[in-house]
Amino acid sequence: AVVASTRLVSLGSVTAACLLPITMGLLFRARDAEVAAALVTTALLLISHRRNIARLVQGTERRLGETEKPGE
Repeated sequence: AVVASTRLVSLGSVTAACLLPITMGLLFRARDAEVAAALVTTALLLISHRRNIARLVQGTERRLGETEKPGE
């Protein structure tokens, strides 16, 4: 739904990653160790995608279907 409404694949990925530990804990009642592993995974994803997140905040992240502009 996030990607469909915004055409920002990176925003959809970050949203899904952030919702993973919450969903595991609340909806699926996963064990604490599993939720902790999901939190670590989410943290690593956020760290590794910090440039994409910065572009999202700046409003310069390319949208799905956009072509790269010359000089980028």
